Amino acid sequence: MSFTRAFTPIALTVFIALSVIIGSLSTSYYISEHTESDLTHHVVAAYIKNSRNTLRSLVLDNSWWNHAFLNITYRPDPEWVVQSYATSDLLNDPIHGIVILQNDGAIKYQFTRDNKEEYAFSQTFFLEHFATLKQKALAFPENRPEPVFFNGVSDGSPTLFAMSPITYFQWDTRPEFPANKRDFLVFYYILTPDELAQKGEDLGIASLHASQTPTSNSIPIRDADGRILSHITWSLMAKASNYLSLTLLISIMMFGLLLIGGYISFTRISELIHQTETAKAVAEKGHSIKTNFLATMSHELRTPLNSIIGFSNILQSDTNKTLDETQKEYLHYIEKSGNHLLEIINEILDLSKIEAGKYELYESEVEIHRIIHEAAIYISSAASDKNITIIKEFPDTHYELMGDEKVIKQLLLNLLSNAVKFTPENGEITIGYHLGPRQNIQIFVQDNGIGISAEKLAIITEPYLQDQDHKTRSHGGTGLGLTISKAFIELHQGEMTIESALNHGTKVLLTFPSVRLLPHHL
Repeated sequence: MSFTRAFTPIALTVFIALSVIIGSLSTSYYISEHTESDLTHHVVAAYIKNSRNTLRSLVLDNSWWNHAFLNITYRPDPEWVVQSYATSDLLNDPIHGIVILQNDGAIKYQFTRDNKEEYAFSQTFFLEHFATLKQKALAFPENRPEPVFFNGVSDGSPTLFAMSPITYFQWDTRPEFPANKRDFLVFYYILTPDELAQKGEDLGIASLHASQTPTSNSIPIRDADGRILSHITWSLMAKASNYLSLTLLISIMMFGLLLIGGYISFTRISELIHQTETAKAVAEKGHSIKTNFLATMSHELRTPLNSIIGFSNILQSDTNKTLDETQKEYLHYIEKSGNHLLEIINEILDLSKIEAGKYELYESEVEIHRIIHEAAIYISSAASDKNITIIKEFPDTHYELMGDEKVIKQLLLNLLSNAVKFTPENGEITIGYHLGPRQNIQIFVQDNGIGISAEKLAIITEPYLQDQDHKTRSHGGTGLGLTISKAFIELHQGEMTIESALNHGTKVLLTFPSVRLLPHHL
């Protein structure tokens, strides 16, 4: 049994470790196969996005285009515009051409960088979507033009367009150019095959090109209506196998270290289990000795105590009037001390039986109303000595439950005795019962005594842990009353809850399960 208990966690650890190692190898293989593709996809997408952002930044350069628009409109002076390009920073940006379109789509002005034919503006291809682009461009406020992007394919090369209405600072002073008559500014950037190939080398990609056929490594180029026109496609470079080899080597080393650690842990755990089982056997033997001793001593202790109590009662009767008052007082002390000692012995013996699982219940029909009334009468003498009022609260219907009447009465007496002990003179104790929300019987004992602190409330039902402070120490007792009460209610499948606060009294609630309520009351 010890070996099994020691080996199980080690075997589980080895299994988990092997699973982690196999998972790591599988993940490494998957990453080696897919990560490069995923990263490349991200890089190419970022490349196209940066190109679009460049066009956006140029379209939104209102200060320059206000001036250009006015010169083209009123002079017109295309050479001035060309000279302005030559002296500006726009040529440093990766754009290939700029076009000014009239509101009807006719070209008003066109500029192509370096006059290369492959950079020429594809008017026919662009104007197929001009109406859609125009509608989108005019949807923005006049004082905040936004570029409308359009991807297309011209002569087999992917092309990025950005278009917006031309605005200028003095638009409100020029009624001849209302919003619906505005011209449009178009930038275009052609991803030529040569540029794509060069960019692929810069990005560490084996091949970057345009293709009509999609692959697992491609990004679609769409027109203004969302139709796919072409794809930017690439190929991956050959992978090195060093990564997998290194991962495998590290995994083997980890497994070796795990086996060594597992052996050391197994040895240590075996020793600890042996020590624990030895200590448990010693404790069980000690508990058995204690239980047997208390069971044996029950007769030895109770017999002389009963004799002492009985003879003190006989002497106190003093039928021959031979005792003076002092002698009678001494006999009263003897009887009182004997009863107190017998009560302590009974509590210890009861707890020992409960702990040993040998306490048996003798169940019968119990009238709750009557048993509470009898318990209150029994404790009334001690309560009257402190001028404590006992209040009884009963429901209109008298209920009965199945249980051990002697045990339930002892349980109530324990709670009432505690309440009397810790309630000051002229205080109040309330005992009663009611039918709970789940058709269960709930008996309660409540006082306005000194209460229990929060930290003591957590341990108040532990054996031999009476709340020992300057307010309670003088009351004596074993500290087993609440412990036994809790055990008694649990023998009836119920529960005991305690609500208390320092200097605000205590309420103990005993809840019996609904199955113990007799059927004719359900």
